Amino acid sequence: MPLNKEQIALTAFQTVDPQFEDETDAEYRQRVLLQAMLIATSLNPGNFLMQMLDALESSTPFPAIVLGWELEETSQRYVVSIKTNLRKGEDAKIETIRTERVDGKHGPLVKAMLHGTKNKRVLVYKSMEPMAGSSTPKNVRVLTWLQVLD
Repeated sequence: MPLNKEQIALTAFQTVDPQFEDETDAEYRQRVLLQAMLIATSLNPGNFLMQMLDALESSTPFPAIVLGWELEETSQRYVVSIKTNLRKGEDAKIETIRTERVDGKHGPLVKAMLHGTKNKRVLVYKSMEPMAGSSTPKNVRVLTWLQVLD
């Protein structure tokens, strides 16, 4: 359910810093207005934030340990090596999963997501996307998000 104007205004007031001692009322209201506008425009279905949240919502999470990654020059995606099957009594498997392209709008987000995850236990959020340029329909696993668990 989308937020109404009153909810957006209240959220804006709750998420900006209190008025600074050297700040005029007009400057404070301008900061609140900018925050409200950011919130309102971020809720637009075509907005990057909403697209990322939709992708996260439709992805499948599973636990893994990030072993490392390297840039695949041809696709401009990171290939991330992960250790899966972490349950006791199961043989661990080494798998790979690719990120979004780093030369597009997701580039900075992909780099920030991977930063500091090497050798960490994570929750991998994966989605399935059609493979571009394939003559037969084929889906590939794409890393939507990593959540560090420890």
